[in-house]
Amino acid sequence: MVGKGEKKPKGFKFANARQRLESAGLTEQLATPDDLPVPDRFDARHREWLLAVVGASRSHLRSNRESAELTHGRAAKLINVHLKARFECGPWSGHARVGALHPPIDSMLLDGLEKNGPHGSNWTARAWWDLDNAAYESLVERIRQVFGAEQL
Repeated sequence: MVGKGEKKPKGFKFANARQRLESAGLTEQLATPDDLPVPDRFDARHREWLLAVVGASRSHLRSNRESAELTHGRAAKLINVHLKARFECGPWSGHARVGALHPPIDSMLLDGLEKNGPHGSNWTARAWWDLDNAAYESLVERIRQVFGAEQL
């Protein structure tokens, strides 16, 4: 684990990101919001995608003798940006299933929550890109508590 303020590992190329997403089942066949899980099943499905993306990254590292592992925090952001770009930036932004999407968590979001408002503290205690699955899910739940029924 890398602490806050330490240098974060570099990202990876677009082609590698696309391969990881596709290996997790995030393909063109996920074409409309009706293809997304219903809201009360979204978190479980997101966890499956996340573990599949991280697993695909680990397999790639072993086969290519690379050293930079895709963390859960980075994998979650990759998935969330992909889903938000595909569904929320189009005509489906008001769809109930789109409303269940997780926000892309990064330092801008966490710094804003830390500095602006009565949301408690410790939003930035751990670097977003270094989150494990449990810390990521806990953070999403805290964000939901702040924004309530609002689409994230």
